[in-house]
Amino acid sequence: MNRREFLRLSVLAATLGTPLPAAAASLQFKAARPGTVYSLTAASYAIRYRFYPAYNRPLIVAINGCQGNWRFTVNGRYIRVSAVDISVKAGDLITWFTV
Repeated sequence: MNRREFLRLSVLAATLGTPLPAAAASLQFKAARPGTVYSLTAASYAIRYRFYPAYNRPLIVAINGCQGNWRFTVNGRYIRVSAVDISVKAGDLITWFTV
């Protein structure tokens, strides 16, 4: 895997000639250095976020132009807090996916 790792976008196939309304997308990379999931993702990919004052946290709404309800795992474990709050070490596997 190279430093930028890979970006894989897969669009769900049409069903009976009717396209499905949503696309499934995922992004996976290994952390090259320690940092937060948010900072490492923002350093390597074009992200858009929406800031939620009630939580005092940003929510990523697009990665490399692909909009969606983005969630993430670290080393295969689903994380239920903001990417800003999760620190990882070099070599940890970060996977973003839309739901």
